[in-house]
Parts: sequence; C-alpha cells; structure tokens
Amino acid sequence: MLSDDHNNDEYKGWQSVIDASDILKNDPKVRFISRIVSSVNVSAECRESVRNTLQSFEGLEDWAFQMLNSWGDFPPKGVMEGTITDFGDYDQCLSIEPNLSIGRSQYCLVDLEVPMPKPLVSENINYFDIIDVLPKSVNKSSNNIFVKLSRDASYFYFFFLRTGICTPDKCTKHDIKLMVHKSFLNTGLKLRNISCEVKTPNKLNWVQILAINSFGSLFYSSIPFY
Repeated sequence: MLSDDHNNDEYKGWQSVIDASDILKNDPKVRFISRIVSSVNVSAECRESVRNTLQSFEGLEDWAFQMLNSWGDFPPKGVMEGTITDFGDYDQCLSIEPNLSIGRSQYCLVDLEVPMPKPLVSENINYFDIIDVLPKSVNKSSNNIFVKLSRDASYFYFFFLRTGICTPDKCTKHDIKLMVHKSFLNTGLKLRNISCEVKTPNKLNWVQILAINSFGSLFYSSIPFY
C-alpha cells in the first residue's frame, strides 16, 4: 500500500500537469480554425459544429482534443528532406463517439498542388531534372528555405502535398473546400482534391454471408459424430 506522502506527491505531480493546461488551450490551430470558419460562407450546421468543437477543446473535453489532435501538420514535418504527406491519425479521428455537439467525426484527406511552370516538353521531365522555378528576386546563393526546396521542385510535377484533417461530418465537402481555399488563399497552393470518410458499421453483404454459411456447413459436416 502506498503511503499518504507518496500519494500526495503523485497528486502534486498531476496537479502540475493540470495547471499547465493553458498550453493546450492556446494551440494556434484553434485560433486559426476559428478565424477561418468565421470568414467564409459555410453552412450554419458546419459553423455551429466547428464552434462547438473549439469551445469544447477550450473546456478540455476529451473528444474535442481527440479531434484536433488527429490533424496532420502542414507543412509536414520533414518537408526539407522530402516528406510531403502527413496523414494525421485516421483511427483516432474516426473513433470519436457521436455526440450532440458535432454529430459524427469525419476524416478527410486534402491534396494541394504546388504552382509549377509548365514544362515545354512534359515527357522529358523526370524526377531528377532541376527546374528553375524561383523568381530572380530570390538570392540563389543564400540559405533561403525556398532555394533548397527548389532543388527538388521537379517532384511537384508528379506529386502533391497531402494532409489529413478531422472535422464534424456536419461540414460538407463544399464547406471544407471553402475553408481550405481561404486557408491557402495567398500561398499560391491550389486545391487538387478532398476525400472524406466517416465510420460506418461493419455490415456483411450477401456474398460474405453466403461464404460464412458455406464454410460453416463444411466445418460442421467434417466433425465426426460417434
């Protein structure tokens, strides 16, 4: 059995964690999403559910933290070494229990194109070609991050940036499209595609039911009865 002093020490440790909760509340993602959803013409259902999520996050409700914590980073961590995708957490997003504040959660993949000059002969462009994509105003002898990224810019003729987000399913693809456009309005990035998924119950179709029955019958018939 733990002593009272030991229990008290553990309590103090957890109290320090709780006292530091303002670090969570001050997540810049919350302010960013709040600003975006207030400035675009999304549906009333979407706006309300997003605001409910943000308010619940500030109240440290677990499902709201789970939703925002499921987002991928943008730009992805490791982008300077060629990482162009951050899926976030698909399973964590879709494991959120439905509630009155948001309905259900949905996991969406957002694909963004990097603006690239059109190659003269696209068939001659490959992954290893170095394409001059930077304006002359950028000093190419500097350590500017865009100088380094431009060395591998040809990849963006073939690939795109992808990030995963978790939202209430009351936000339609059109709502999300509006918010994405607003988020990247001044970056030059172009929205390529949005695909969303919600958790659905695992229901067997008639083929699966027939297969299970067939295997069950074979198994039953193979059992010797004495």
